[in-house]
This record gives sequence, C-alpha cells and structure tokens, in this order.
Amino acid sequence: MDAQLPESRAKQVGIAAGAAVGAVVLLLAVLPVALLAVELVAGIVVTIVSILTEPRRGRRPA
Repeated sequence: MDAQLPESRAKQVGIAAGAAVGAVVLLLAVLPVALLAVELVAGIVVTIVSILTEPRRGRRPA
C-alpha cells in the first residue's frame, strides 16, 4: 500500500520560500504593466473629455 509520507521540514521551507519568491517576481512583473495600462486609459479619457468640453472654434453658437 502507498502510504502518504509526511513532507520533511526542509521541503516545506523550500516550497514556502519558492512561493514567496514567485509572488515577489510576479508583483514586480505585473505591477508596472498594470500601472502603464491605467496611465494609458487615463490619457485616453482625459483626451476625450478635453475634446468634448473645449469650446468649438470657427462655428457660431447654437
């Protein structure tokens, strides 16, 4: 029969350390991309709002 052997303490520490390093690397890779995406969307929104709210030039008022 295949009995489940308890994992050694060193293996548990290694898995935890690997998960922590992976989380840090993921944050360092994903966070800048997410911030750039937010900045891009904000720029588009600001451009659209400024186009819609600027007074029209060269036309008579309605």
